[in-house]
Amino acid sequence: MPCEGIEITCCGVYVNCGSRRFHDIDVTFAYHRNMRWRAWSWTLCLVAGCNQVWGLEQTELIPAGTDTDGDGVTDPNDVCVDVPDPAQLDTDGDGLGDACDPCPAGSNHDEDGDGIGDGCDNCPAIVNVDQANDDGDDLGNACDFEPTSQQQRLFFDGFETLSTDWVSTFTPWTAVNDLVTPTMHTNVSTMLWNLRQRTGGKTWYIEIGLTVANVDGTYGIMGATPTGGFEFACGLDRYNNGTWQVLAKSAVAPLPGPPQGVVRLRLWRSSTIPATMHCELVGVADAATIDNASTGVQVGLITDEITTFTYVDAANGP
Repeated sequence: MPCEGIEITCCGVYVNCGSRRFHDIDVTFAYHRNMRWRAWSWTLCLVAGCNQVWGLEQTELIPAGTDTDGDGVTDPNDVCVDVPDPAQLDTDGDGLGDACDPCPAGSNHDEDGDGIGDGCDNCPAIVNVDQANDDGDDLGNACDFEPTSQQQRLFFDGFETLSTDWVSTFTPWTAVNDLVTPTMHTNVSTMLWNLRQRTGGKTWYIEIGLTVANVDGTYGIMGATPTGGFEFACGLDRYNNGTWQVLAKSAVAPLPGPPQGVVRLRLWRSSTIPATMHCELVGVADAATIDNASTGVQVGLITDEITTFTYVDAANGP
């Protein structure tokens, strides 16, 4: 039984579930959301301990009414149990108060594993512990695609869950283990596009992490219209039973072989004149084409096979 969502009452004690989840324990009645059920576990509670009885991990018994940090808010209701925070501010709504949240402005999920939560990391998909950022914009040096101009991060999604901002075509998609993927194979391209997030400005970029299936098809970014139509594709394309290329409209860049492991694919619009759209397998090949018409696209993913996508990162320029 997981800690979150459980409220069980009795014995005049609270259970501290992990570092910040507290629950009343009652060996006579147990409450799980709106469900109430009778337990006969007095003996089990005394002999085995509450954590074994209820299946709670890393638990300790704490007297009812305890206020560990002395801020006037009892532990079961305190968003920072060990740090005084009478105001109980929780800016990002994640259940951790600002006073004890490593990243009070956003997600504590750490996509790149560098110890900095995605919501506070200026390169959430690339390890950059020093957070170096010479131009002072939203993008650190390690991921700034155009360091001569100021970029503003539009959003980053590491797919802890699949938010309702994302809409799929032809087949459902699901988020599992920090990956998003179609749930079934189709005979046509399937797309996942974001209703809310649209790039714009003279410069912008969409970058994704993905793995590809080694079968003919296209895998990558679909810049969509606001209604989900195809606007500008940037993909890793396999054709003729094994030939790989980076493909952006009519522009292509051959690849020496199939992309291996998780790769980074980026669609970006440069500020050069005439403006150029780049579809780039980062560090490997770039298919570039002149395009003065595209002032922005709805962020989307596209695949012809069951493929996994690890993240989406998007930013706008001036």
